[in-house]
Parts: sequence; C-alpha cells; structure tokens
Amino acid sequence: MHHVIPYNPIRDSILEKFNVSKNDRIGIVSDEIRQEMKEMIVLSHLEVRGIPLRKWLHVKFHQIFGNNFTEESFDVFRKMYQDEELRD
Repeated sequence: MHHVIPYNPIRDSILEKFNVSKNDRIGIVSDEIRQEMKEMIVLSHLEVRGIPLRKWLHVKFHQIFGNNFTEESFDVFRKMYQDEELRD
C-alpha cells in the first residue's frame, strides 16, 4: 500500500502537538502519552488515501521521488506508468 502523504509529516505533526521533538529520546515521554501519540499516528495514517501497488512499483516510486513527496508526485508517477515510461 502506498500512501499519498509520507509517514514522517504525520508523525511530526503528532509530536508537535505534544511538544516533543523528533530528536528527543522517547523515554522522556510517559507511557500513557506515548500510547496516546501512537494511537493518534495510526489513526491519522489510516485517514490518508492509500493506493495498492505491486512491490516493484512501490519501490520504483520511492527511487524516483524519495520519502519527501506530495500527492501531486503520485499523479506524476501514475502518468509515467500510463505512458509506459516505467518497466518492471
């Protein structure tokens, strides 16, 4: 499954809500808060549109666009696929 928004921004927005830096050690956060953060990250990730892709296509997408992509990046990728610019 390829999500059209990367995991990192979702995680970072939740950390920000709890005033925790991604560079902080997670041990500074209580177990209760850590669990709440985890649940919020999972729920937020589930709300993001996911597109089923064959593994080679998923890998190819990240080879081209890396891990910092936008929803528009996927539209470009889909066009490349439809125009037969991608091969397995």
